[in-house]
Amino acid sequence: IGIFALLANSSDYGEYLSFAGKNLFDWIDFFTASILLPLGGLIMSIFVGYFMPRSQLQAALKTSMSDTLFNVWYFSLRNIVPPALIVVMVNLIGGFPSTYIIPMFGFAYAIMGVIMYINKSKN
Repeated sequence: IGIFALLANSSDYGEYLSFAGKNLFDWIDFFTASILLPLGGLIMSIFVGYFMPRSQLQAALKTSMSDTLFNVWYFSLRNIVPPALIVVMVNLIGGFPSTYIIPMFGFAYAIMGVIMYINKSKN
């Protein structure tokens, strides 16, 4: 894939390795930066916030933050980070007007509600 991405930037092969106005290197960059990075952060925040035991996290972070700071971090990890990452990913993929940001947070919180319901039903 790397050789094709390099060839896509050359003048000789660039037109053959371009589609929809972007060359192969631009598509790979778009996919990794707009989809994979926010999706990886979303999956990690959901896993750490909802599936790892709170006591284990607190024990691991005890030396680097106080209990108050841990509570703020844990709350934001569970309630702020996942919806914000969903909004960021949707905006990077296709974008939407700024008037849709508040409804998108509502949609993101609905998704988080489903995840919380599934997590509680397992316990």
